[in-house]
Amino acid sequence: MLQVTKRMTFAMSHRLTGSYAGACQNIHGHNYTLDVTLRSMWLNDNGMIVDFAKIKAHIGSWINQHLDHHTLVRNTDHELKGFLKAQGSEMTEVPFNPTAEGMVLWLSGVLQRVLDDQVAEKGRIVLQHIRLYETDTSWADWERDA
Repeated sequence: MLQVTKRMTFAMSHRLTGSYAGACQNIHGHNYTLDVTLRSMWLNDNGMIVDFAKIKAHIGSWINQHLDHHTLVRNTDHELKGFLKAQGSEMTEVPFNPTAEGMVLWLSGVLQRVLDDQVAEKGRIVLQHIRLYETDTSWADWERDA
């Protein structure tokens, strides 16, 4: 099995809702780092799993369109959604509390679809692992089961 990892960064804000009670219930932001690991059994004709530039072009483009300088908002957080709409701010709605753990689980599905649609023939390249750093010392991981 062969693997490659591409690191990307983006700035995004969010807040935690529901029964969560702590500092993160306030709107705040992070400079996130996202490591995306892809695996394949075969190399392409250029001797690669995939060109790193292609990963950046497609997955990076999706991140720029949906996450970078956006607010990730739980779809039930009507107060925040209303405020952001009134301000004309960019937001992405999700059906979960926007924790780092929820984000990597959600991104695992989204990014595999981006790979299948835009990066490679379906099934040859598989999303293996995602690591999302919320800070330098705090992150969440998602890993495909063997």
